[in-house]
Amino acid sequence: MSKAKDPGLKKTFKGHNDSVTAVDFHPESTQVVSGSLDASLLIWKLDGKQMPSKFIGHTASIHSVAFNPTGTLIATGSADNTVRLWENDSRGVSTVFKSHSGAVRACSFSFDGQHLLTGSDDKYLKIFTTYNKRHTATISAHNHWIQSAEFSPDSRLICSSSYDKTVKLWDSEQLTSIVSFEDSSAFLSARFHPDGTCVASGTAEGKVCVWDIRSQMLLQAYTESHNDGVNSVAFHNSGRYLVSASNDGTMKIFDLRKGALMYSLYGHEGPIQVVNFSKDGSMFASGGNDTNLILWESNLVDPEQEVEVNKLKKAKNDSKNLGKRNKTGAITASEKLKRLQKKRKLANKTQDENKENNPHALNTEESGYDTIAEDLASKMDKISVQLDIITRIVVTLEKRIGDNEEVVDQAYNAFKQHQANSEIRASIELAQQEKREQEDQDAENQEDSPAKSRADLEQTRDKVKNIMNIINISQYSLAAVQKSAMDIKNATSNIKSDLKIGKKNPLLP
Repeated sequence: MSKAKDPGLKKTFKGHNDSVTAVDFHPESTQVVSGSLDASLLIWKLDGKQMPSKFIGHTASIHSVAFNPTGTLIATGSADNTVRLWENDSRGVSTVFKSHSGAVRACSFSFDGQHLLTGSDDKYLKIFTTYNKRHTATISAHNHWIQSAEFSPDSRLICSSSYDKTVKLWDSEQLTSIVSFEDSSAFLSARFHPDGTCVASGTAEGKVCVWDIRSQMLLQAYTESHNDGVNSVAFHNSGRYLVSASNDGTMKIFDLRKGALMYSLYGHEGPIQVVNFSKDGSMFASGGNDTNLILWESNLVDPEQEVEVNKLKKAKNDSKNLGKRNKTGAITASEKLKRLQKKRKLANKTQDENKENNPHALNTEESGYDTIAEDLASKMDKISVQLDIITRIVVTLEKRIGDNEEVVDQAYNAFKQHQANSEIRASIELAQQEKREQEDQDAENQEDSPAKSRADLEQTRDKVKNIMNIINISQYSLAAVQKSAMDIKNATSNIKSDLKIGKKNPLLP
């Protein structure tokens, strides 16, 4: 097991004329590439003293750089709103993608190098194909500038951080949002853990957080390590250590297993804009406003990972040497086993022949011991071979179990999402059905309404006719009564006249 050492400054590269804003390592750790506010891209060789290759093409600041998985291509995002795909050779040939309407601050290749993800101040994530160099997808991701974006290690997810105070995870195939992590200040950076189970982030207030993707919960928060914005975070390849770079001029290394700050590193004058580990974790590089690119020896060793690496190396060597002689002329367990088995068969054959010639002869004590020792040696060799095989199988199974756990978690999350979508669809269909039934009922009511109105009108008309008849009869009766009254009045008048005439008639007594 390696003895732990402190991280140390290895080399300082001076070549940019302005702040170094982006850094990435070649997959084989033979080169480091840097982008700057001076709009230049520099490629430094780590195994020599040659001057860096300088690529000029962007017309404004470079904010992001990334090697593809084979190291043959380099992607850059710039404040000139373009993305360039450079060939990693001395010619400096590049292809320009013009799809964003704002500064491009993030670039990330998929695990197979077939797709390129970009994030911009225009609030969009975009995906391009590298084999035919076409734009294939757009995600309206945030309500403010996107500060970082990258594919997960298996490229099934996308992580993006923004000034809108959120870090979001996306399904890279469905282009749908999975979860959103929120904070009280803007997120300036976010990166995936090497096993893809969690995400680290840095905020404008100096907070470093680790979020669990499966439980969608905050795992760790370091709120007092930095006193200014955290511009960049990066995981060690073991997944145990996390480094952060801040405007306060420091870098911090955290032990995530212990949940504690391990180191505070000082090397730049002024704010540090970016930090990134090499793929093997042996180095990390940082860039700052002092225009310097600094290469550091990480000296970070995960004891558990080192044990597993040694097991894998031993199993690999054993599998290569199985059945072969080693350099010193010794034989392997498999070869020894074959020889012992051959010797045992020969001894058994000789013993059977002796028994046929002398059936009453008994084995001596010495021959019995030899047989037992031979049996034990044969069994021990068999056990040794089986243990070697089991060791290799266990290592393989552990890796597969880890992969299967991730697949199961993703399948379970997909099932939960599908179940929620099914419930939403069922509720929508029920609401639509109820709406259709109500509309049908309203239509029936509207159809019945004219007939009902006609019936009411006819009934009202009959009532009016009856009332008019009664009025007419009453009028006839009133006229008859008036006529009778006039007749009575006239008769009365006549009688009175007759009476007056009678008083004056002398003939009357």
